[in-house]
Amino acid sequence: MGSLLWIDARGVLTLSALLLVGCAPEDGVPTESIQPGNSAYTIFVADRVHTMDSEGTKVEAVGVRDGRIVGLGSLDEVTSGLATPPDRAPTRFEGKTILPGFVEPHLHPYLAGILLPMHFVTPHRWSLPGREVPRVRGADAFRQRLVGLAATEAPGAWLDVWGYHPLFHGPLDRVVLDELLPDRPVLVWHRSFHELYLNTMALETLGLLGVGAPAMGGAPGVEFERGRFFENGLLVAIQRLSPRLLAPERYLEGLREAVGIVHGGGITTVAEMSFGLLDPELELSLVRAAWGATETPFRTLLVPSGRSYADRGAQGHEGALEQVRREVRSDVSDQQAAAEPSSVSFLPDQVKLFADGAFYSQLMQLTEPGYLDGHHGEWLMTPEQLGAAAEVWWNGGHQIHVHANGDLGVDVTLDVLAGLLERAPRADHRFTLHHFGDSRAEQAARLAALGAEVSANPFYLWALGDAYSEVGLGPERAAHMVRSGSLRRAGVPLSFHSDFPMAPAQPLLLAWTAVVRRTSEGTLLGPDEAISVDDALRAITIQAARALRMENEIGSLEIGKRADFVILDADPYSVAPERLAEIGVWGTVLEGRVQRVSTGTPEPP
Repeated sequence: MGSLLWIDARGVLTLSALLLVGCAPEDGVPTESIQPGNSAYTIFVADRVHTMDSEGTKVEAVGVRDGRIVGLGSLDEVTSGLATPPDRAPTRFEGKTILPGFVEPHLHPYLAGILLPMHFVTPHRWSLPGREVPRVRGADAFRQRLVGLAATEAPGAWLDVWGYHPLFHGPLDRVVLDELLPDRPVLVWHRSFHELYLNTMALETLGLLGVGAPAMGGAPGVEFERGRFFENGLLVAIQRLSPRLLAPERYLEGLREAVGIVHGGGITTVAEMSFGLLDPELELSLVRAAWGATETPFRTLLVPSGRSYADRGAQGHEGALEQVRREVRSDVSDQQAAAEPSSVSFLPDQVKLFADGAFYSQLMQLTEPGYLDGHHGEWLMTPEQLGAAAEVWWNGGHQIHVHANGDLGVDVTLDVLAGLLERAPRADHRFTLHHFGDSRAEQAARLAALGAEVSANPFYLWALGDAYSEVGLGPERAAHMVRSGSLRRAGVPLSFHSDFPMAPAQPLLLAWTAVVRRTSEGTLLGPDEAISVDDALRAITIQAARALRMENEIGSLEIGKRADFVILDADPYSVAPERLAEIGVWGTVLEGRVQRVSTGTPEPP
């Protein structure tokens, strides 16, 4: 029989489509869209539906009304007992598998807004909407690429590049940049985002060099002669760069490109895990302009950066706590009064703090014997600063998320948590460590004993395992990056995040990395830290929702929860684990609204 199920160029399902049972979606015909909140009863059917509930239930059909799940089971079970027939025939995704929509608990819109408009020159290949970025290796190749890109820009215009890493691209500093490109301002942002390099003309243009320039000698995180600004010193450069980097036209270009990237990964919920780093009012207005519309295929939840709010205006964390509370209350009020609420909103009573430096920069803090070459890591917040800040937010009733990368950073963060629990015990605190690049096996047991959780970035192993085995960490430490297996054996709740663009915004790629533990060069590292496919899929669905205290709303397909799904071209439980990252994302459903991935799923790097 024929079908009246049509999907337009944006991938939006029609209101009038679902008339006949047994029909598969077709593409290409303009339609109206099914909007969240529509009271019609809709049934979605696929070859397999994995609910990711605590029992691992599999069903055939999901019933949805008003953007919520109201039925689960076989098609007969979901349709039986209704006083009246369903408003539409079931939407059938023939040959597809449905999972809960993927949850991205740590992704920064500001990184997309700042970095995506730049040229990418990276150690690994990137697949982005409308552009394929080849990998670049070696100092000569990197420098030749900079010169080649400069030739594509207008004379004297800024050259902005992201992706430099010294282990893949050789040494870099102001002198090298001046030799290569003396006649234009040049900004080279490190792969970590936590550091950048400027040539002399850039320093002059930003007012950091010449008459009236501020004194830079001895400033933490500033190596002025090298043109290097890193960790806390990065903010010195960002303050001068912000008027250009945050120019709305430029910034919105990056944010809008990121919509396709996030949707292409099958993500239906994003948490901005450091809101307010730059300018909260401006950031909120720009993110809402790009991501806030009803048709955006994902929702965005904002978690404030406690350090950024505290540093702004020298108000301290007590003042920051009160300011965040005011902004959240105001935002809730504005959303309630709006005719069409934004899909960007604050996540109440949660805050992000920081321990040690960046993993990509090898500036995380390590216990002895430390780095092989004798260099040392950095603190973003000293242990004393972290402890004092955490005390304020903990006593304010907030769930605390902490950026912690090295095993010493993990030790310090857990010491802080232990002190908080001793002074003011709290059940179900969900204190969560983010990134978790380097750790010791025994730390998993301490995490479990303190009731801590981990949101890790397993992509570190794929991107850096081989290089860090040779430089900095050594074979043993590098092989055991991101100890997912130890955490699961200890019973520590574990979720995965991309921290895009620290990793591609592809949750299945993160899951694959944690399961197979192979590097970009194909090296098997730390197989004892591998986890099962089921654990990995839970880390990007229900466990990721738990990290945000949203597991009663999203993360699994259960009666009463939001109707958020990802529609996959294959069943991740049926394919070989080595093929997990190859599974295509057909589209998503957000609160009952179907949207086809329009650009195609990016290939794994």
